[in-house]
Amino acid sequence: MAPSVQAAIPPDGIWRRGKKYYSMSDGIFEIDAKYEPIKPLGAGAYGVVCSAHDQETKKK
Repeated sequence: MAPSVQAAIPPDGIWRRGKKYYSMSDGIFEIDAKYEPIKPLGAGAYGVVCSAHDQETKKK
């Protein structure tokens, strides 16, 4: 089963213009609004890498 990606509330409760918040891989991600996350790809010492779809260019 693929890891779950869900919309989330910012950890500090402050919404920032041009950003979206998602919960995945036991963390909250703040990403530019033009990106739609697809799934986490992996995790390591420096954090988590996720695949995303750019809604402006239609590229992954």
